[in-house]
Amino acid sequence: MEKSAALSFQRCGILRDHQGAVHVLRLSSSGKYCLSAGADKNVRLWNVEKQTLIKTYAGGHGYPIFDLDVSSSNSQFVSVGEEKFAVVWDVQSGRIIRKLGGTSSGHTHRINAVCYAHMTEDSIICTASYDRTVRFFDLRAGNRSSDPIQVLDQSADSVTDVCSFQYEILTASVDGYLRLYDIRTGYILMDYLGPPPIGKCCFSHDGNCILASCLDSCLRLIDKSSGDCLAHYKGHCNEEFALHCQLTPDDAFVVCGSEDGSIYSWELTESIIVQRLDRAHKNTVSCVALHSNADDLSLLLSASHDSTIQLWKSIVILVVTSCVRILWRRGRRKTLLRGNQANNLALDPFEFRPFKLIEKTEVTYNVRLFRFATSDPQQQSLVHVELGKHVYAKAWINGKEVRRPYNPINKPNQKGYLDILVKVYPSPYGLFSRYLDSLKIGDCIEFRGPKGKFQYERNKKKRLGMLAGGTGITPLYPLIDTILNDPLDRTQISLIYANHSERDIIFRNRLESFATQFPNRFKLYFVLNEPPDSWSQGVGFINEKHIQQHIGHASSTSNSALILVCGPPAMTKAMMILLNKLGYKGEDIFKF
Repeated sequence: MEKSAALSFQRCGILRDHQGAVHVLRLSSSGKYCLSAGADKNVRLWNVEKQTLIKTYAGGHGYPIFDLDVSSSNSQFVSVGEEKFAVVWDVQSGRIIRKLGGTSSGHTHRINAVCYAHMTEDSIICTASYDRTVRFFDLRAGNRSSDPIQVLDQSADSVTDVCSFQYEILTASVDGYLRLYDIRTGYILMDYLGPPPIGKCCFSHDGNCILASCLDSCLRLIDKSSGDCLAHYKGHCNEEFALHCQLTPDDAFVVCGSEDGSIYSWELTESIIVQRLDRAHKNTVSCVALHSNADDLSLLLSASHDSTIQLWKSIVILVVTSCVRILWRRGRRKTLLRGNQANNLALDPFEFRPFKLIEKTEVTYNVRLFRFATSDPQQQSLVHVELGKHVYAKAWINGKEVRRPYNPINKPNQKGYLDILVKVYPSPYGLFSRYLDSLKIGDCIEFRGPKGKFQYERNKKKRLGMLAGGTGITPLYPLIDTILNDPLDRTQISLIYANHSERDIIFRNRLESFATQFPNRFKLYFVLNEPPDSWSQGVGFINEKHIQQHIGHASSTSNSALILVCGPPAMTKAMMILLNKLGYKGEDIFKF
């Protein structure tokens, strides 16, 4: 049975030597050593057990240091700050190994955060800057260039944090977005947490969740796979500074400092405060770091603007089991599925369940429609997928577990089966799509869901504007079908659908049939990158003129329209720019 100790920390020491605010600290994997840095421009190495200073790393920075990260081998670390470059240090000798950036292709403003991309054997360093970019630098032998090898520029404002987990890079920004980059596939997932800037973020230790510290005095726990907000943690004060937050090594508790000098601990699933170390410091607690040893006694270090680092040890006062988490999940599941109906559903939001392939249809030359039956077709269980929601498919491919999100094209409360529309990419791309295409009738894979933030309410908006690219039509088609065939729904829809060529258009006959059958409620406009000679609709990519003519300027909709966007990341980014030019704001747009 899984067990974890409730937190109750007691002060056991203090580290003093910094002159000014301490912005960051990092514990070694053993918990015996700690690196810290801050406003006094130096990095310090401490023996935590003996509470003594071992070494001071000076001369690398002429301005305050904001962040640092340690390599997996503990042989080197990297620090960043007010300057436009990162400094790589040798731990043992104290020597500066490299300075990264500082050139015309480097950052143009201060660097807020840094991390090693650990899946690259610490050969790649990622830096996040006030200049709205994240840059990757290569440390491999033979490459002495200080220029970045890649620049991520999707953020609309300062990038406040960057961290890595396996093959993923996570960034936080003042624009309110978390951005998750999969460096194997090039995919980008973006989650908008709201107007408050995001100060810091981190992965849970199991990699399934993201913890974000926002400048509205609220921490948010995000489901990495779906983007759903699972919990809020409140009580502390955080409105000015980017405060580091952490999960305990067993992912059972959340710990964060406060601008009033206190330290807060919350129970993960219930979001209740289990301990408040009132006025633990005389000033803002900027950073916390946690470690657990074999005896389950946790060590907490807290760094503050009061120039000190406090040491805290926990005592075991309560033992709880993983049943707490199970009960929490069950409670959320009942809320989502509304009570007794849950027992009749084939899908579960938290557990993967097997589905059998019963039919495969070729929709276009590279798009397939897969129909999966529930494990017991005789029971005709409901495959309840709300409009705009997605499910996750899971399979073992080449000895590794692989998961992918898909938007079913089922109508809500479909009985007995799940329909998934998938574009099959040629090798070496599209690992999961090629796997699905190789399945034979009767083969099984697992699904979990539904997930997603989109909620449709009949007649809430007078108009829906839709911008789709390629298979981005999949969450929109069931929505169109349901709205138009609902006699009580008066919502008007305008769809601009972009594809590469005429043969790539998915559901063309059905969409054109809707336009003919509902001429006053459904407007359809195709845009092709490579149109035939006789083509009379849009050519190239969706542009500002297309949107203005077929959906309209924000001023013409009188706040009665919602714009839905679904397509490849590059298209989504371009559409956001165009929509902003046309006066649409964040609350007027939903991105799938």
